[in-house]
Amino acid sequence: MRADVLMRGAWYAVKQSGLLLTNAISLYSTKAYASAVLLALLAREELGKCNILLDLWRKASGGADVSVGEVQTACEDHVEKQRKGQLSTMYRTTKGAGGFANLLQERSKAKPGTSEYAELDKQLKEIDDLKVKRTPGERHSTRMKVMYVDLNDTGTDWSRPHLLPQEEAINCITDAINDYSLKQDRLTQLDILKTFDPALATAISGWSDRPALPTPILLWQSCV
Repeated sequence: MRADVLMRGAWYAVKQSGLLLTNAISLYSTKAYASAVLLALLAREELGKCNILLDLWRKASGGADVSVGEVQTACEDHVEKQRKGQLSTMYRTTKGAGGFANLLQERSKAKPGTSEYAELDKQLKEIDDLKVKRTPGERHSTRMKVMYVDLNDTGTDWSRPHLLPQEEAINCITDAINDYSLKQDRLTQLDILKTFDPALATAISGWSDRPALPTPILLWQSCV
């Protein structure tokens, strides 16, 4: 495949991510929380697909052959697309919540450069690494949970998507929009992109009639 075809596919995928998030916001406004979350998580997969296709674009730009089958295989795995679409790590804690919150408080009191600070920083990094590792699979599980009525693990009741709490929907959509916005900003601020990825900036700027990327965060701010 030609490199420019892969680059256009990456752009179309991130655009689709923005469109799905825009539709997720519309569903959230009607209190269809589970359906809104489903679209937000599918938007994350498209964001991940964008990054997968950009990796293949770099490979093709370097002269390597990229086949249609390789592209299709690379974009099949739902968990992998969630992983590639994970651009930030979000923690939600309250004062006195224990665990991570306590570690943050302790590190803020420790003096940088001391062994105490280094140990606390190490513990926080271990938690961060574990969260990064687990989150893609958890998001895929959530995607399945908001799609289907399923028997719970104990066999005593059923999981019903429409009972998804509003707060969980808010958190999921907010996190997805934040990551999409990061990617949108990176791809559209070409002067900045030139400083760390000049080849991609050149490829994008050479596509004069590329479609605009949506800005769903503006709709979301008026919705919550």
